[in-house]
Amino acid sequence: MLYLQLLWTFLKIGAISFGGGLGMVPIIQREMQLTGWITEQEVTDIVAISQMTPGPLAINAATFAGTRTSGVLGGVIATIGVTIPSVVLSLLAAKFFFAVRDSRLVSAGMTGIRPAVSGMVGASAAQILLLSAFGMQIGSFTGVIQYVDWFTIIIAAVTLLLLIRKVSPVLLIVLSGLTGLLWHLANKFVL
Repeated sequence: MLYLQLLWTFLKIGAISFGGGLGMVPIIQREMQLTGWITEQEVTDIVAISQMTPGPLAINAATFAGTRTSGVLGGVIATIGVTIPSVVLSLLAAKFFFAVRDSRLVSAGMTGIRPAVSGMVGASAAQILLLSAFGMQIGSFTGVIQYVDWFTIIIAAVTLLLLIRKVSPVLLIVLSGLTGLLWHLANKFVL
């Protein structure tokens, strides 16, 4: 029964997710928390791990969430579930796109979808930042931020600046991981 629920959940996620993997994060977060399968912090971990591994974020996130929920078979089922809608929609789009690409209705629809996707990606980024740096969710501000993880904020800011300067994202992930490890060891054994 859990496998059917997992398949159905990721079929829904795959069918209503637009804008790539980051656009899918709020939907994964909501669905996983409604079922109680994954915590808020684990969603952040899923995004981080999915960004570090090769392949599309959506598939990596589904695989990780399914595996976390119910083992390897759960990972396979979640991956199949999230992939099926994309494959079907891509085949349909490829078949009909050239016939309707100049349509004003299609253009108008895309004009509405683009900013919505941007907002979803922005909300995902804000949620990850708030959880990582402040340990809180969007909407949970109580007026004063009591705990700020300055280390996380500095790493994020330096990474952003280096990405703007066209430094390799792979190198930045490795360096950030090593920096986090060194920071942890320094705090544990030195400070």
